[in-house]
Amino acid sequence: MKFTTMQNGVITKAFNTYDEAESYFGTDAIIIPILSLNDWANMHKDYKTVIDGKPHVVYYGKNGTVLGPCEIVYGYPYSPA
Repeated sequence: MKFTTMQNGVITKAFNTYDEAESYFGTDAIIIPILSLNDWANMHKDYKTVIDGKPHVVYYGKNGTVLGPCEIVYGYPYSPA
């Protein structure tokens, strides 16, 4: 799981922790986790759900453990052949 903020629907940079993403994007940015389709499939059902058609995961955020929306990205992380 990586963390980023969506800028006009584009992922510009991803970080390994929420704190790293917050220090890069700023404290007022809306930071969300991004997962590969494989990560989503392998995640235990107790840590993921779908609310109103939008995937949500449990992650450690700014104020502790959070159940929040995430982005599932096909083919992420990119590895050139």
